[in-house]
Amino acid sequence: MLVAGLVVTVWGATPTATKLALETLEPVPVAAMRTGLAGLIALPIALALRLRLPRDASDWGQLFVSGLSAFVVFPMLLAIGLERTSASHAALIIAVGPIVTGMIACALDRCWPAGRWWAGVTIAIVGEYLLIVGRDGASLARGNLTGDLVCVAAMAFVSVSYVTGSHLSRRIGAWSTTFWGVVLAAVPALTWMGFSVGAAGMPDPSPISLASVVFLAVATTILGYAGWFWALANGGIGRVAPLQFLVPIIGVILAVALLSDPLTWRLVVAGAAVISGVLIASWSRGARQ
Repeated sequence: MLVAGLVVTVWGATPTATKLALETLEPVPVAAMRTGLAGLIALPIALALRLRLPRDASDWGQLFVSGLSAFVVFPMLLAIGLERTSASHAALIIAVGPIVTGMIACALDRCWPAGRWWAGVTIAIVGEYLLIVGRDGASLARGNLTGDLVCVAAMAFVSVSYVTGSHLSRRIGAWSTTFWGVVLAAVPALTWMGFSVGAAGMPDPSPISLASVVFLAVATTILGYAGWFWALANGGIGRVAPLQFLVPIIGVILAVALLSDPLTWRLVVAGAAVISGVLIASWSRGARQ
């Protein structure tokens, strides 16, 4: 539970860390540096642990979709969105990831969720509407509609990664799916960095931006995923998994404390609706075939 709590805190800090990295870096370099560094760390670990590789073309295809969605498209869109909106908005938008993941999984499995699940979805969508569209003057100054919508797209891609990654994990294991996915995603990231450095020279980030990128690569990507899988295996999924609902709460608290994001009444109401809706949907008794 302690390890899971630390991982949840790290993941909650991701929007704030990304925002800090953007102080002296552009969104695409932030995403490329994050994924490239994570891949360089993940490769020797995967080799040392002799993690299983995909066996056939179907598994390689799922690894490609899962890895690039989670470790290339998601961080890039998140960085682009956070350049235009606040970290507190991004934290609450990402919170509906479990619902989008459930929608995608049900569509692929051709099942129909229970009524309680739809009730939770409706409450969460109302919360997102209040957050993104029905904003007051204070939140408008700290958030941009375009940035919020880009964060929605980022969340959709990471949900696709969760679904494909979970299917692949049943055959090669969760650690193999994660670490080889990071390694695969690092290839285009490092390639882009090489061309970019050759054309424009080395970026010159501030110490805070550089530390934030290292945090995103090491803590969020490598230690976060490894610690979460270890906690689920040793603490029990039923006890550990609900801690994930603390991620948006921690994200908003850190954004308010470190970035001076305004804590408006609309943000509080929207956050309560999003989190309660996700809880109701996640505690639904399942889908009806």
